[in-house]
Amino acid sequence: MTKLFFLICLTGCSSLAFAQTDEVSGNYAKLSPDEIKAARAALAEPTPAGALSSSLLDFFLRKENLARKLGDNQALIAMYREWLSVLPESFHYNGFANELYAAGQIDEALSMRRESIARQKNRVMSAFYRLNYATELFTLGRYDEAKKTLESLIGEFDGLKSFLDNNRNQNGRVNDQVTLKRTQAGALKLQSTMDVREGKFKEAVEHAAQAVVFARDAYKDSQGLSKLGEDREMLTAQTLAGCLRTQANALRSAGRFSDAEASLREFLKFTSAVKLPPSVLAGLYTTAGSLRFDLREFPQAERYYRSADRAAETQALAPDSPDRINYGYSIVAAMEGQQRWQDALVELKRIDALTPSIDPLKQRNFVLERGYAYLHQPALNAQAAQLFAKLSADAHLRYPEHHFFAAQADGLLGLALWQSDKTEDKARAVALLKGSVRDYMLPENLDLETAGLRKDIRELVFANYLEAMFATHEEQAVDAMAPADWIRGGMVQEALSDAAVRSAAGEPGLADLVRKDQDAKNEIESLRKFLAGDVGTVSLASPEIVSQLHQRINTLDGERQKWQQEIKKRFPDYDRLVHPVPPAVPDIRAALRADEALLMLLPTPNAVYVWAVASDGKEAAYRVALSQEQLDKQIKAIRATLDLADMDDRLRPFNAAASSALYQSLLGPAQAVINGRAHLIVAPGGMLGQIPFAVLLTKPTTQVTADAPWLIRQSALTQIPSLSAWLAVKKFAQAPSAAEPLAGWGDPEFGSGKTLAATTGATGVNRGVIHTRAAQDGNQAQNQNQDDGSDSFNYADIPALPDTRDELQAIAKAVHANPERDLHLGAQATKLSVLHSSADGELQKKRVIVFATHGLVAGDLPNLNQPALALANIQKTGESPLTSLLTLDEVLQLKLNADWVVLSACNTSAADGKGEEAMSGLARGFFYAGSRSLLVTYWSVDSESAKELTTATFTYHTANPTARKAESLRQAMLQVMGHSEHVHPAFWAPYALVGDGE
Repeated sequence: MTKLFFLICLTGCSSLAFAQTDEVSGNYAKLSPDEIKAARAALAEPTPAGALSSSLLDFFLRKENLARKLGDNQALIAMYREWLSVLPESFHYNGFANELYAAGQIDEALSMRRESIARQKNRVMSAFYRLNYATELFTLGRYDEAKKTLESLIGEFDGLKSFLDNNRNQNGRVNDQVTLKRTQAGALKLQSTMDVREGKFKEAVEHAAQAVVFARDAYKDSQGLSKLGEDREMLTAQTLAGCLRTQANALRSAGRFSDAEASLREFLKFTSAVKLPPSVLAGLYTTAGSLRFDLREFPQAERYYRSADRAAETQALAPDSPDRINYGYSIVAAMEGQQRWQDALVELKRIDALTPSIDPLKQRNFVLERGYAYLHQPALNAQAAQLFAKLSADAHLRYPEHHFFAAQADGLLGLALWQSDKTEDKARAVALLKGSVRDYMLPENLDLETAGLRKDIRELVFANYLEAMFATHEEQAVDAMAPADWIRGGMVQEALSDAAVRSAAGEPGLADLVRKDQDAKNEIESLRKFLAGDVGTVSLASPEIVSQLHQRINTLDGERQKWQQEIKKRFPDYDRLVHPVPPAVPDIRAALRADEALLMLLPTPNAVYVWAVASDGKEAAYRVALSQEQLDKQIKAIRATLDLADMDDRLRPFNAAASSALYQSLLGPAQAVINGRAHLIVAPGGMLGQIPFAVLLTKPTTQVTADAPWLIRQSALTQIPSLSAWLAVKKFAQAPSAAEPLAGWGDPEFGSGKTLAATTGATGVNRGVIHTRAAQDGNQAQNQNQDDGSDSFNYADIPALPDTRDELQAIAKAVHANPERDLHLGAQATKLSVLHSSADGELQKKRVIVFATHGLVAGDLPNLNQPALALANIQKTGESPLTSLLTLDEVLQLKLNADWVVLSACNTSAADGKGEEAMSGLARGFFYAGSRSLLVTYWSVDSESAKELTTATFTYHTANPTARKAESLRQAMLQVMGHSEHVHPAFWAPYALVGDGE
């Protein structure tokens, strides 16, 4: 996100932005107050008595145009009714039908539409009216009729064109040609909307683009053209605006968000140049809201939808009109995205009060939104099931087999039925949930899964799937391992997969191109997080800066499209590697050695699910009734007796009871699988990633000694982010290792020469104990408003770590490196030296890379919003104190080929600031950069024991090159715990080996 925060500092903007609703309104061309006053006065004029028919027609046509420009639906309806009573032979039945439909007077609207078609003698105008009728049929849910009418209409276009070419009436021919182009544009627009409904997104985009071409031609040809007093230019402008809106929606539905944003920008640009009715403004707001909704920017989406409703209100549309009801449902969906369930129910009740004649459980549209709100109210679960049954039936009619939307609908129905007390409902739920999860994981469905509410629904479906599988047969519980791994994958798995893909690319040029594409993807994700409010607060950014960010995303998206075309052309296996099939139990069993077993643990709100697999066919799967709250309490109880930073001057006794209880509940049932295995590969989820499994006691004991039944005494341990990540890193590990032994950074000079005496902990010096954490409530708001934190923090005050120099020199000796060449110490241990080593290719030549310094997580320093390593001070006058830090964003830019990366600092296994995924911080960055395994810490380490642990690990590994990395760390732990002063696990257990343990 370095580029992200660089962009935020920019000022000025040349492009249009869609971050705030008032920007849309401000750019929209409107009538001036004087024009509105004159139009209202003209509309109030009484119908002239005794006037000739021709004069009356001119009078009503003028009023029609004025009312359209004002966008006053009720004024138009009143005017049309008077016109019909006075001059029926020249009445505009089609226009009357449009306004009646908008007002929700559906039966009369359709009657008038049919009347307009029957009365119209002009073949071109008749086609235009039939298009309007087909559009209304589609909107009313009469899809088959609409499709048949549209197909018939499209079949007539060639004949109509030939008819017009032979028309000798020049003026009539030009008018009819404009109308025909409007009709062709409208037909393609409707076809695009039908395509979206059927999941044919590619065809939808193509049809929408063709519609825009016809609409542009019609608008160009209409300029200065009039017919019987009608403002043809305004009418064709409305057609073009509608087609631009449809194009943006088609691109959005296809997941082409940057292209949708560009189309929306074009839509706004057009409406800023041409004065159009408020109905077009409402459509602009709705389209912008839908794009923000799909991008999961739910608060912004809600603001757009509410602005659309206000724009419709200015048209004098009643609250129960179709458009305003639709806006209400869109607001419900945006509330659901924010998990405001009660607010959503209140809005649904408001809608129901406006439409008392419609049974909420039999409605055609917004079935998912209503059912999803009901699903979160136990008393309404039966109604949710009824709605989802309708949604599922419709999805299977509309989409091909295994389509994403069919999987989603089946999953929703399955989880509603699973909550039922009826045995037959639960049996049906199991089948639905299994089928839904199977189809969710198909590669062709992955690109659709993250838009809008889909991610939330998917996670809910998977949680209920697991509950259902473990409540039935053990075989089904075992088979649930692959889907569980798929859903928990996360950022670290993605980072490892990205590194594996680059390794598989083979030729260096292609691997560089893949890396460029992956870097762009990461930057886009960072920008999206900021815009969604996940990083800081987007409301603090000006509209110009928000526009800059959107423009940057659009540019990167465009570049990625070009790069991916080239990658897929040169790399046939790319798609298969990027979207691997989740590993099944036989895949895991085949990858394990005879003396290994694999454990996967997945905490959920109500339970922990555990799987254990060994190569010899032994396996276990079980559910532990340990809630998220209970698990968090146990983990915190254990960590409270491990983290030296929280102990001040007194070493707390290790919580052996909590450790033993956790082992018995989580791993006890797996004894038959894991007993006697020399190497355990553990994939912990959630809070379980915050403690090393080495400290678990396999039996109850009150004696915390070196001989206590620690799990590490029985087995070497490797931690992995997920099963897929483990298989990816095993493939990546097959690539040739780097030729040179070591690059290390330590004992950085922070500026004051101050040592760590001031932060000596329970028994010695602790790394990472920097008592400036910005999370103190009293300073939080103030810190957010500071640009660099300089008022509250001086980088030179960070205490020095002289012991890390000794540690690095000992490691260099153990791996036979050249300390003078390979170590960067003191003032030379800078971020710039790391970045330069990567840029000139030196880092890629090193097998072992070590950072021995203070480790920081988001919030440890004012305005630090990502993990970082504290390196030597390079701050210049006027620069931020954070300038000297090596941040996660910069780690993601490194290029490595390392067997080991050692982060010998504080809590380097931590998340990226929000705690939702262990190791999503610096560890994720180094995996992405190209490390096969990491040695990371769980808490603030004691310098003396840390030095011995890392040195002993590499000494053993160098002396026993065929030994597992995990066994090398195990031997080092056993050595350190053998010293009486370090028998407490706070000293010997802070490190975990993550990734490839071989």
